[in-house]
Amino acid sequence: MKKSLRHTQAILAFMAVLFTCLIILDAFIVTQEKKAGKDEIYQNSTVELNLVETCLTEPLLRHSFVEVEQFIQQWGTKQEQMLKILAITPQGHLLTEYRRDHIQSQDILTIKKEIRFEGQHLLTLEISKDLSPLNKHFDEFKSQLIIRSIAITVVIGLLLWLTLRILALRPLENEISRRREIEDQLQQAHDTLETRVQARTTELITVVEELHNEITERELIEKNLSQSEEKYRKIFNAPSDAIIIHEQETGAFIDVNQAMLSTYGYAYDEALRLNIEQISAGEEPYTAPNALKLIHNAVQYGPQLFEWLCKKKNGELFWMEVSLKHTEIMSEHYIISVSRDITARKEAEERLAEERERLAVTLRSIGDGVITTDTSGQVVLLNKVAEELTGWKQQEAAGQPLATVFNIINQSTRQPCENPVEKILVSGKIIGLANHTVLVGKDGQERIIADSGAPIRDQQSRIIGAVLVFRDTTEQVIMERELHKAKKLESVGILAGGIAHDFNNILMAILGNINLANQFIEKDNRAFPLLTQVEKATQRAKHLTQQLLTFSKGGEPVKETASIEEVITDSADFILHGSKIACNYQIAEDLWLVEIDKGQMSQVIQNLIINAAHAMPDRGTITIGGENIPQLDDREILLPGDKRYIKITINDTGTGIPEEYLERIFDPYFTTKDKGSGLGLATTYSIISKHDGHIAVTSEPDQGTTFTIYLPASSAKEAMLADDEEIPALLVDKKKILIMDDEKMIRDLAQSIFTHLGFEVVLAQDGDQAVKVYRQALRDREEIDLTIMDLTIPGGMGGKEAVQKVLELNPNAKVVVSSGYSNDPILAHYQDYGFKAALIKPYNLAELTKIINRLLR
Repeated sequence: MKKSLRHTQAILAFMAVLFTCLIILDAFIVTQEKKAGKDEIYQNSTVELNLVETCLTEPLLRHSFVEVEQFIQQWGTKQEQMLKILAITPQGHLLTEYRRDHIQSQDILTIKKEIRFEGQHLLTLEISKDLSPLNKHFDEFKSQLIIRSIAITVVIGLLLWLTLRILALRPLENEISRRREIEDQLQQAHDTLETRVQARTTELITVVEELHNEITERELIEKNLSQSEEKYRKIFNAPSDAIIIHEQETGAFIDVNQAMLSTYGYAYDEALRLNIEQISAGEEPYTAPNALKLIHNAVQYGPQLFEWLCKKKNGELFWMEVSLKHTEIMSEHYIISVSRDITARKEAEERLAEERERLAVTLRSIGDGVITTDTSGQVVLLNKVAEELTGWKQQEAAGQPLATVFNIINQSTRQPCENPVEKILVSGKIIGLANHTVLVGKDGQERIIADSGAPIRDQQSRIIGAVLVFRDTTEQVIMERELHKAKKLESVGILAGGIAHDFNNILMAILGNINLANQFIEKDNRAFPLLTQVEKATQRAKHLTQQLLTFSKGGEPVKETASIEEVITDSADFILHGSKIACNYQIAEDLWLVEIDKGQMSQVIQNLIINAAHAMPDRGTITIGGENIPQLDDREILLPGDKRYIKITINDTGTGIPEEYLERIFDPYFTTKDKGSGLGLATTYSIISKHDGHIAVTSEPDQGTTFTIYLPASSAKEAMLADDEEIPALLVDKKKILIMDDEKMIRDLAQSIFTHLGFEVVLAQDGDQAVKVYRQALRDREEIDLTIMDLTIPGGMGGKEAVQKVLELNPNAKVVVSSGYSNDPILAHYQDYGFKAALIKPYNLAELTKIINRLLR
């Protein structure tokens, strides 16, 4: 019993020792595991805080505290063990917090982390995590170990107890004999076990140390990796250019930086799901296939740089300058795209291009020549007018010295003029060229120019070049010369007009007295043909004075129905008399009558004959034709097509007119003659236009020139009486006539003529006296049947004012206007001023009788 009791006690003691060892081992294992769990939670929390720092740095820099608060709330909600998160400003103020109030814990892990950027303290984060789940887990694990230890102890105890129990049943001898053997075996087993325990313990310690070293090394690697990741992200997100890492074959997005997200308006997760087509404009050539071609070019040919029209998330299009480069990372091939927003630059380039275009258009539109130079005097720019004037094109002139392109000399001395640019660059002032400056073109053509130059300054008022503005004043100078000639001609014309007016009054006296004298002698009287010749000469003198008046002032034509054949033949024969030039007439016998001013039309024919004669200085032939045109069919003749016309052609066999002059021959002051005034054809054109006609010219060098005139045909069947026609019989009763004229001899002649015709004559020397006489006659009830008024009364009231006063006294008064100025518009439109007829001095008895018969019959 005692032995059995000892065995039982020994077994129980062994079990107690074994259980104690197992409990100690369990406690050690639980402690190590719990420590490792806490360290893992701490490391994970640290990593999480590093990630939070990465996510919050950018919003904090933008002061987007709403995003910070939203992120913390979302992050806290997703962390199951999170008890609270505090965001504290550098000043110690609570920016935001997250708390999970429904969880109570006694075991809490608290970690703080300062968020810094480039040394600046942005925020302090404090997090608290609940370790209760971890403790609960290890409590369960501890309970399981204790249960296993108890089970092991019980099993070993039972096994020992059973073994001892079996041994006790053997014979005592065997027990005694084997006791020592068992004890020895137990001792060996104990020694072996102790050795194995020591070896195992040593191995366990080695494994634990290796595990610790591995954990430490892993932590170091993770820390370095985290730091590398953080540095990579900071470097990757630092540039302001958008960076996209593409897969080489498909162009898929592998990674993007913050600038890309900000530029395109996408979140990071969204950006990684994008493709090239979604960020391109989609219109040619900015499409995905073209982009892939550029990516392949970057792989095959090297880096690519180009401009690309891109599209943001909201659909807005903008310009990017894109650089593509192929790279290899860990045996993987990628394309790195670096893009820069150049929308502002493109807009500036477009504005600059528009500004350059406006400047170019402006320069092209300027009527003056413009040349700009740099500070060395070399040509930079010419506009179109400058190219035409100098003969140099922009491409040829650029870079040439100004003196080469802008070759100017003095018109008088023929010496080169001072370079204006040098003067501008030295003085820095606006200058002008001297008078009589001539520009010699590249082709040798010379032009008189007016010029001014000015310095070109930059924004700091520094001179960076010069600009010359010049224009061709050759025609202006010639025009001024011709104008000077015209003024001289005008002075002569005024003198001629005055002489013609006075001469007409003298001719009026001569012609009137001759007409009157012819009434007193018989036709078989020897003096009658002499007086008739004098009358014809007087008529020729009348036409001469009419031409002088037309030359002096022009004016509206005083038209009459006439045959133009006589005007043509008289004018041509007069001009060609005594010359070596023959004149052939091809005028239709039935040529229609026309409404013309014979004096002005004679001047037209004479001008054209004179020009034809000048074109044939030695000898030649002029052919004058006349024909009827029932209807115009030439669309180039701008005349009504529903009228009848006569056509007059004057053709010479002279040198002809160069083609470049044909369109200008009717311009005032244009002439190719050394001593011409350029007024002859201009006057001709004016006269034809005032007769509602048309004049045209055709010419061939060395083949002659043909002038063609179209005039409206008259509906009258007969022409007006010729000047040498017999005086018609007076068909009216004797009446009372008022004659108003400032010339006494005209009044005396009129009194003689009308007294001879049986009229009662009343005389007045000016309009005031005529009105008084007319008013007194009305008071005396003595009706004045006809009044003839001189149009112009020097120093007194003329016929224009007097007729109005007479019509006020008697609206039915019959007043005839008379003047030596046949070109006065009042004579052409006398009805508009209240007159019933017009008499052009000098008029003969036949003309006077016709008007009396028409007005008083």
